[in-house]
Amino acid sequence: MACDLDYTQQQDEIGKQAERFAENGIAYEAWSAKTLRLQLAPYPDIVLRYTQSEYWVTNICGHAAHAVSAPIGAQPGLSLTLGLLSAQVER
Repeated sequence: MACDLDYTQQQDEIGKQAERFAENGIAYEAWSAKTLRLQLAPYPDIVLRYTQSEYWVTNICGHAAHAVSAPIGAQPGLSLTLGLLSAQVER
């Protein structure tokens, strides 16, 4: 999401969607812009791949895309999350 997820109505909808996805064995997480930035910060190469913009790499990661990023497996669960995010972006 490109916004904060602080409102009760938003939280209620997130809860409904989480239940809906759980019925199909899928874990559902809604990330605010802040959370998304924190999760992507160590991965300038991924940010560059999907935004095609050094501006967003610097804005999100704080350094240029040519810098070496942390290995994908360095954070538990992040590899799967980024894989799912990647599949959604490509679709």
